[in-house]
Amino acid sequence: MQDTIAIIFDFDDTLAPDTTSAFLQTLGIDVRRFWSETVGKRIDDGWDPIPAYLYEIIQISRGEMNKQITEEMLCRFGRTVEPYSRATRICERLRKHAASVNPNVSVEFYVISSGMGTILRATRVAKHFKHIWACEFHYADDGVIDFPCNVVSFTDKTRYIFHVSKGIFGDRYVGKPFEVN
Repeated sequence: MQDTIAIIFDFDDTLAPDTTSAFLQTLGIDVRRFWSETVGKRIDDGWDPIPAYLYEIIQISRGEMNKQITEEMLCRFGRTVEPYSRATRICERLRKHAASVNPNVSVEFYVISSGMGTILRATRVAKHFKHIWACEFHYADDGVIDFPCNVVSFTDKTRYIFHVSKGIFGDRYVGKPFEVN
């Protein structure tokens, strides 16, 4: 019988520097002002921080033609993300260590993040994770981000821990959010 250990990571500021801030910098956005003033005002008005930042990113994309954000743009940026030193090796090292202690134990890795999933899945460290849950955008017919279609806020992260615990992830569960109940 094989026992499984699931190790769950956040992404931004855990495996790599904050990818959302870094992406915004590539658009010429003043990151400090974006978080403290723009998103901060929404939070002061009662918004949850995660939909607040997603909304403001959509506003940036809608505001200027040269800043229209597409899935390809997010993927291209994700491929440039440099994970923290040794973040790409930790998974293999933990698997090897677990096997040396007990060969009947497997180790699986997951990401649950409030960051942008399209960016995270394009990083070179993404291949080590069995599944990545993160915020997602719907894309309009012209390919530009249009609306958040998945929001992973702070307490939403616990929902995805249940998914891991129950083995409810992967393509066969896409579009079946109630399977976890």
